[in-house]
Amino acid sequence: MSITINIPTRDGVGIVVALYPRGDWDSVTAYSENDMVQNGGSSYYATAANTNSEPPSVNWQVLAARGPSGGDVGWSPVIANVADGARRVLQVSDWTGGTGTKPATGRYIGVSGLVTDIADGVDARGAAGAAGADGAAGSTGATGSPGWTAPSAMTYGATVTPDLNTAKAFSLTATGNFTLANPTNQSNGATFVIRITQDATGSRACTFGSAYKFAGGTPPLLSIAAGAVDTLSCIVWGTDDIEAWLSNNMKRNP
Repeated sequence: MSITINIPTRDGVGIVVALYPRGDWDSVTAYSENDMVQNGGSSYYATAANTNSEPPSVNWQVLAARGPSGGDVGWSPVIANVADGARRVLQVSDWTGGTGTKPATGRYIGVSGLVTDIADGVDARGAAGAAGADGAAGSTGATGSPGWTAPSAMTYGATVTPDLNTAKAFSLTATGNFTLANPTNQSNGATFVIRITQDATGSRACTFGSAYKFAGGTPPLLSIAAGAVDTLSCIVWGTDDIEAWLSNNMKRNP
């Protein structure tokens, strides 16, 4: 495709020429006479076939020269969010993109322009909005261990297992030899006591579960007299890690 223009001559008559737009000039294209290119902001047409003859040169005629440069390019602010007590104020921390002398930095955005005093800067957060609706209730947590309650009487059996969700103080009348098993529902830091009473026969023996630890590593023996009362005091340090003390033959003061 070509475009037709009237190029003035010295005698003022002018000639009509068909020009062929070729876009931006490059060094590898073989240009023919009357090819038109752009280079450096100006337009040229070829007066002779050429390759790698960058305009302006003897092979090119200026068609439209680049206009004079304008003034400095404007600057754009770089904004930082800074604290002023409970307020947040926008501060010009730098300028970018312009030419010429860079404006001063450090001023704040006020109601009608830039201000030097941070107190005159606009609070970028604005007024607090209305409180939102309450969220959905979370799921119910696990049931914790009960606090101190009335002592729980355990039923004698060949194996007796305290349930720490039932109570923290237990009583047991030993009517035969038995094993005191590791308690269920242990929780770290829980304490519990067991009052063990010999029946009228007495001499009932107790074997302790693997979780119970005693001073020196030796399980204590129950008092053997008929009706004797012993108290086992325990604290849970971890799962199946229970320190215990047996107080034998508990009696009133005379």
